[in-house]
Amino acid sequence: AAGFLLFDEAAAPLAADPSEDAWFLQRYALRTFWEATGGRRRTWYVEWNWTTPSSTGGGGVCDFYGVRCDPTQSYVTELLLSSNGLATSSEEGGGMVPDEI
Repeated sequence: AAGFLLFDEAAAPLAADPSEDAWFLQRYALRTFWEATGGRRRTWYVEWNWTTPSSTGGGGVCDFYGVRCDPTQSYVTELLLSSNGLATSSEEGGGMVPDEI
């Protein structure tokens, strides 16, 4: 996910508009989750397209398969990915996602 921070052309950390920071952080969090659950190894049945432009806000993540967002604020509220081939290994640091996230 570090490469995402460094090379994602849409990345705008510390933007003047706080909502831009929020969508960037959501994309980063989901990218980290994607990499930790087999996304880079193509184990997912339905992939997320990281170049998807946003049609609903949230930096495009609200359009990703299995991602649900608050319709008024475009913040991620839920991930529904139970049958999508997610995989982890001890080398990738798999584990539980804290409730705060």
